[in-house]
Amino acid sequence: MSIINLTSTARSRTFVVFSLLFVLLSACTSSPVREKDSRITIIDIHLRALISINQVITNLQADGLRQVQVRGMSHAASYMKLEYKVEWLDRMGMVIPSVMSNWTEFPVYKRAEFGFKMISPNSSANDFRILIRQGQNK
Repeated sequence: MSIINLTSTARSRTFVVFSLLFVLLSACTSSPVREKDSRITIIDIHLRALISINQVITNLQADGLRQVQVRGMSHAASYMKLEYKVEWLDRMGMVIPSVMSNWTEFPVYKRAEFGFKMISPNSSANDFRILIRQGQNK
């Protein structure tokens, strides 16, 4: 009977070891999706595997306007037309209407870096939200 319990214990330990190994190896696999900044949302799920956002730089200029620069990387095997839209937010989190609230097209070349820059419409812009999607056929 002790041999059966030992075998059962050995199986349990083997299962636990392999389960932990699987979890650790799964966590170590790298994914091109790196939405580091919660203020940026890639809307189209399939795009999340094709582009990564690597850097978001914000700067408050002397005139009180906020400047934002987004840098990313394409992992796609071909050229893509994407669009971004920025929503500027005041201190209360309310959207400030601006031209930048419209979708703006930008090119993304295969396996290359991309970026875009924008400036707030006025000095009351305290924060922002950026949405990125596949370009729409117009």
